[in-house]
Amino acid sequence: MRLRGNYYLADKGKHFVLTEKGKEHYENGVVGEAVEKYDIEAVSWKVDAGFLEEAPIPDWITKIGYEVVYDHAGYALSAGNHMIFPELEVAEKYMKNYQRKPWFDRDLYIRETVYEGKALKDCREYNGKKVYNKFWYYGTDALMIGDLVEEDIVDDLIDCLPPACMRKSCTQLGEPSNTRIDDAVGKERYTYETFKYVTDGIWEYCGDCFRGENVQRGKSINYV
Repeated sequence: MRLRGNYYLADKGKHFVLTEKGKEHYENGVVGEAVEKYDIEAVSWKVDAGFLEEAPIPDWITKIGYEVVYDHAGYALSAGNHMIFPELEVAEKYMKNYQRKPWFDRDLYIRETVYEGKALKDCREYNGKKVYNKFWYYGTDALMIGDLVEEDIVDDLIDCLPPACMRKSCTQLGEPSNTRIDDAVGKERYTYETFKYVTDGIWEYCGDCFRGENVQRGKSINYV
């Protein structure tokens, strides 16, 4: 680990966990498990006092990963934020969605690289379709309309901001995702990332829809 300001940063493949000494300061904590949301960093005095210690992350793996890139001036640049996907199917969905952005006019491709991180937990299936869990979730840009996700993914998204709409048939993130022309009213309207309830613990991604709707429609705005 290394010190940065008032925080220790854990080495790759490690995180900070609770010690027996620190148990009295974290009443609901479990010795040997992480107690902070961002467990790869810890306040320096807690480590120095022996309340937290650095330990290997369980199920940490190194395997083939995938990047979505495009060529520019002799370099391969990442499409959007640099991400290494642990599974090809997730990278393919991200590439398809990014290629559809009306302002993006480059040819994307996927290249193999090294993925280092926690092993993915198997997804359950519902009616023959994979239900993505948190380990497989890389944002709505890596989802296609009709994909199924676990309910805790939707819960986390809705907890970030007050939702634009919140009912079983249409639950929408509070921040606009895009702008499209609504032919029904003849003007531009914001769209919101939208999910709808399927069954206990399972939700379906509907794309970015107008407020209160769960079907993606409208015309994209042309960029010049």
